[in-house]
Amino acid sequence: MWEPLNPYYPYPLDLLYKEASDAFAAENYTEAKTAYISIIEDYPESEYAEAAMKELLRLESFVAGDYNSLKDFYRTNTTIVANETLAKLGDFLANLCDVKMENWADAIDWYEAKITNATSDQERVFAEIDLGHTYFLMENSGSKAMVTGTMVQHKYKSVSIYNSNRDSLLTQFPGDRVNEALKTDLRALQSGTLLSNYPNPFSGTTQIWYKTDLESQVELVIFDMTGKVVSHLGEGLKEQGTHKAEFVNNGLLAGIYFYSLVIDGIRTDSKKMNIMR
Repeated sequence: MWEPLNPYYPYPLDLLYKEASDAFAAENYTEAKTAYISIIEDYPESEYAEAAMKELLRLESFVAGDYNSLKDFYRTNTTIVANETLAKLGDFLANLCDVKMENWADAIDWYEAKITNATSDQERVFAEIDLGHTYFLMENSGSKAMVTGTMVQHKYKSVSIYNSNRDSLLTQFPGDRVNEALKTDLRALQSGTLLSNYPNPFSGTTQIWYKTDLESQVELVIFDMTGKVVSHLGEGLKEQGTHKAEFVNNGLLAGIYFYSLVIDGIRTDSKKMNIMR
């Protein structure tokens, strides 16, 4: 069956994105980075441009770890700056680069400015949630430079208090940013791959999304930094499509762990999770 191509997208964008993701998976990191940037600059109006911007943040740790240059890219690239949606996302991701570099003062100031100048309750609430999350990242980073902003009410004494407050706030927005971001990420999810678990870091429960292209036997394996398997989720026989698994931390200590998607006995993708005390 012949189907005419969209004149604005002369090559199917899902294939372009898949080629970039395949290069990432094959550890051709420079090639993947170039491909993601091309998608952003050539097709800024597409949903794949937003997904590619997010992937650049995840990819940078495998390329050069130069988050300062990536931060400048997000905030000064002419294509991103000219597109209102991409510019807003770029500003948010640039701040996450500060978090990656442990520039805690800059990151906290950014969230506090968002809270102060929020144009909607929704924007304010998510900035508050992200600010609390940043404090936990700082405290679990091992950094000696602990910073406290002016909005100390968002620095929670425990993970359980933070989670309770976050969940209470999220119920106010049934069509919230989290759901919209998840929908975008799921549309770009390739078969045999994982989304980053949400929430991450977490202490109790987190969601793991994955996709299969055929009916398959699926297992999720969790292992520690030494490669020792510490838990697994036997998903069983899954039909073609996108699926969600719930992982409950039953006694694992705080720290960095990894989880892998195993389809019909073959490991197809892996991601990192952070368990907090």
